Amino acid sequence: MKNQQRNKLKMKRNILLPIILHLCLLLFFNQNIKAQKKIDTDSLLTVIIQDMKASSPNYNLNIQRALLGKKLAPDYLDFHLVLGRNYDLAKVKDSARYYYNYVIDKNPRYEDAFLYLINLDIEEKKYDQGLNNTNKAIELFPDSKLFRIRRIAIYSLQNDTYNEEKYLKSIKSKFPNDPDIGQRLFLLYSKTNFDRIG
Repeated sequence: MKNQQRNKLKMKRNILLPIILHLCLLLFFNQNIKAQKKIDTDSLLTVIIQDMKASSPNYNLNIQRALLGKKLAPDYLDFHLVLGRNYDLAKVKDSARYYYNYVIDKNPRYEDAFLYLINLDIEEKKYDQGLNNTNKAIELFPDSKLFRIRRIAIYSLQNDTYNEEKYLKSIKSKFPNDPDIGQRLFLLYSKTNFDRIG
């Protein structure tokens, strides 16, 4: 009886051991393929970014590359961001806006996505949308002067000197030693006084 049990145990081991080894090898190869895929997508992203920095970038080719990268790694938001940027630079503004918003919806900590979207709002004269997006960005990045300057630029483009002055004064207290803000205030006062005299 004991021999039979030992034989059964031996048989189970003989059957289970190759299965376990096979599963381990399968897991190992799967991890290796995922690592290679990550390296390939990173390389693809690097190629796109390098081309964007070139003297005559090929936006359409970069869009094709980024679409491939998005297909290979759909959760890799950098591909969505470069898609938006290349569409923006290729003057396909609706697609650019879609991808910037997609990145922000998935991960609002992408500062560049906000910056590109706000710049697009300003370029298309969608000032209310631009102010809304700058307010969101300022909430998320309270120490960033960049979004505050964009907000001032929107007020200036709307000839809203009241809000421009009010906001410049409020950020002057946040960045008291910033010469750019001081200069902007001086220019605004000069313009306002000149308009009054005129």
